[in-house]
Amino acid sequence: MNAATAIIRVMLPVILGFIMRTWGSFGAKEESALRHFVVKFSLPLMIFHSIYTANLAEFPQMIAMSLAFAVMTVALAGAGLLIGRWLPYGAERKRAVICAIAFGNYGWIGWAVAESFLGPVGLSRAIFFTLFWWPVFYVVGAFIGTDGDLRSISKEMGHRIAAAVIPTFVAVGAGLAANASSLTLPSVLFQTVTDFSNMTVPLILFSVGLQLRLDRLGALYRIGIAVSLTRFFLGLGVGWIITAIVKLDPTSAAVVRVESVMPVATVIPVLYDYFEIDQDTVTASIVISTILTMVLLPIWAKVLL
Repeated sequence: MNAATAIIRVMLPVILGFIMRTWGSFGAKEESALRHFVVKFSLPLMIFHSIYTANLAEFPQMIAMSLAFAVMTVALAGAGLLIGRWLPYGAERKRAVICAIAFGNYGWIGWAVAESFLGPVGLSRAIFFTLFWWPVFYVVGAFIGTDGDLRSISKEMGHRIAAAVIPTFVAVGAGLAANASSLTLPSVLFQTVTDFSNMTVPLILFSVGLQLRLDRLGALYRIGIAVSLTRFFLGLGVGWIITAIVKLDPTSAAVVRVESVMPVATVIPVLYDYFEIDQDTVTASIVISTILTMVLLPIWAKVLL
């Protein structure tokens, strides 16, 4: 697939989602239902399918990619914490900026970009990269949200973390067990799992478009631009360093570099229920970084692949 086609393939579902939201065909209720369907149902099936159909010889790359993700998240969070010390903002806005720097849209957009430019193998490695997204996201997010005082985390937050990671671990465990045992799924069941797996990325991109609320930027567009550019350049540097120190094959290294420049994660708002984080700053950063990513995709394709 050439670069132009790959870029269009990523952008078109996002644009369609944005149009449907703008026209009023889809609202917050539909966007929430779609997101829950993806996270709780089609995404675990996609993870299972990816591991079940993977070559077991790729298992070391799965470990390496998971490690690369954890290192990238911790490194960017650390950089964000250092930057936050010098920002002339209140605590809530500082936390918002740090979260926006620390958490990238590695799944929602990263998977689509990896698949479009690197094919099914690229998608498989991108899934490996984000296998343990939820436990890392919640632990690092809790560290940021509590200003480093993890002892203040409530039991409810602990239960939320457990509930979020269980589907991932079940999908990973079931995929590995089925693959290692050479289990052959009935053809109709395998095709059904494949169909749900194939629809996951387009639905994710469509949901990203539904979340692009330009009317909510207000006067925070300057902060959004500054945060977005900071995340891009810090991520780019961290990505190159990781590919130099972690043992990755060429495809995995390319995926890590691509993931390193993804926009701000759209799932940061789930932390609002537990921590005081400025929502408007997060929203501005998500919207602007996503738009900039779409614009910069041709450059990233030439520089990173």
